[in-house]
Amino acid sequence: EGFAGAGLYDSITVADCVHKAVNYATEPLVFDKDFRNKVLRQLFKLGRLVEDNFKGEPQDIEGAIDKNGGLVVLQSRPQV
Repeated sequence: EGFAGAGLYDSITVADCVHKAVNYATEPLVFDKDFRNKVLRQLFKLGRLVEDNFKGEPQDIEGAIDKNGGLVVLQSRPQV
């Protein structure tokens, strides 16, 4: 939603985007080992669920973490 087109490179947005520098200094994924391990366990479980949904066929999965910490699968396709 909010994209006029997407591809392998840049997406073209419908509305102007606010550009700002990303500050990873407060990102727990970078410095908090326990948090990172928790996310990795969640990713492993989600990957298994997606793979099981496709009868065990390995998948190339794209996803995101929402603002509440939930995992979201954006797309999945067979690995080649």
